[in-house]
Amino acid sequence: MDIQWRYWAGNVSVTRDTWELIGPYDEGYRRYGWEDVDYGYRLHRAGIPVRIHPELTTDHHVAATTTAIRARRALHSGAARERFLQKFPEARPLMEGTPGRGPWNLAVRGLAAVSGENTYQRYGAVVDRLAKVLPTSVARKAIALGVEAAGRTGIQHPERIQGRF
Repeated sequence: MDIQWRYWAGNVSVTRDTWELIGPYDEGYRRYGWEDVDYGYRLHRAGIPVRIHPELTTDHHVAATTTAIRARRALHSGAARERFLQKFPEARPLMEGTPGRGPWNLAVRGLAAVSGENTYQRYGAVVDRLAKVLPTSVARKAIALGVEAAGRTGIQHPERIQGRF
């Protein structure tokens, strides 16, 4: 199955006929992201292929340079993902992976179960300070844990998000 529609954004172009068929981006996405996935899925459902040309690039400014920023984006993106799946429930099988049962996934689920936006702000500040003295592999895992857990929190507990992105 072609799932190219999931991986596009930034440098986008459609014909006028396509725009008239699909319409504009859904402005109801108030969290971080997913309006592009929504648009790509609507193209996919209409049978319009999404083509990504690697030779065309778009600079992505305002990079997430701290763990707290990355976690906040993941938190809001998780909630936006749920908005997408409420709008298109038939897409859920295309978006779901098999949840892992190992220690890593247990740690992600555990942190997500008890955390909210303020938690990830504090977690990120601590991890970024510690990352300067921790072995690189440990620092990367600590960052990844916060980001992955934040995404899961956004999916499972969007009520823990304060404000808009």
